[in-house]
Amino acid sequence: MKTFILAVLLALSAATAHAAPPAPAQLNPRQGYNVTAIFTGAAGGFYTVQFLVDSGIFQATTITNHMSVSSIFVGPAQCSFEGIDGSFTFVLPGMSADVGPPQAIISGSCDIP
Repeated sequence: MKTFILAVLLALSAATAHAAPPAPAQLNPRQGYNVTAIFTGAAGGFYTVQFLVDSGIFQATTITNHMSVSSIFVGPAQCSFEGIDGSFTFVLPGMSADVGPPQAIISGSCDIP
C-alpha cells in the first residue's frame, strides 16, 4: 500500500512539474476599473470624483460639485472635462492641467490611453 501511494504521489508531482504556468489576470473589458480625478480650487479647496474606465468606451460622468476649479489631476488614464462656462480641459495620465478660466466642472470622462 505504501508503494502504491508513493507511486501515485510521484506521478502527480511529475505531471504538475511540467504544467504551464497560470495565465496572468487580465482586465475584463466589460468590467473596467475606476480612476480618481482631483479637482483643486482656490485656497487649497479640493474634491475628488471617480470615473469608470471601460476599455475604449468614454462614459460621461455628471459632476454636481459647484466649486470653481483651477486645476485637475488624474491617475493612470486620460480624461476630458467640460466646464460650466464652456471650457474643455484634457488631462494626460498621471498629470495635471489648468482650467482656464477657473470654473465649476459639470462633466468628465476618462479612458485608457
